Amino acid sequence: MRKTIAALGALYLTFAFGTTAQAQAAINPNPIGVDPEHYQCYNVQGEPTAITIKSLADQFGKSQDLRVTGPTILCAPVSKNGELLADRVSHLVCYTIQNSKPLAPSPLVEVKNQLGTFRFKVVQSRILCVPSLKRVVPAG
Repeated sequence: MRKTIAALGALYLTFAFGTTAQAQAAINPNPIGVDPEHYQCYNVQGEPTAITIKSLADQFGKSQDLRVTGPTILCAPVSKNGELLADRVSHLVCYTIQNSKPLAPSPLVEVKNQLGTFRFKVVQSRILCVPSLKRVVPAG
């Protein structure tokens, strides 16, 4: 009798977790592991700053002594088609990379997102985006 109750409990937990995962997939149509936020980006105007970054490394390689200028772009979290925002506070501020070198060879990548599946070559780094906090300053 206890085994039957335990089995029914496991079945209930499996069903509950499966329903939760399905509900989460309906809420977040992104592939698993993708940050659910969308960002809308704006060009910015202001006093440009030049900064030297000693090194950057990602899956495409390592760059050293990069000169970045800006900021040039501000990206704000955006609600697309009425979707809920998990994080309204975190923004991206992007800077232009001045002296990056083209990748040789240019790797072919495939990306999947809500807009579809796309293949393209990665050619050269152009901008560095930094997670940031932002506040609107009153004019005056």
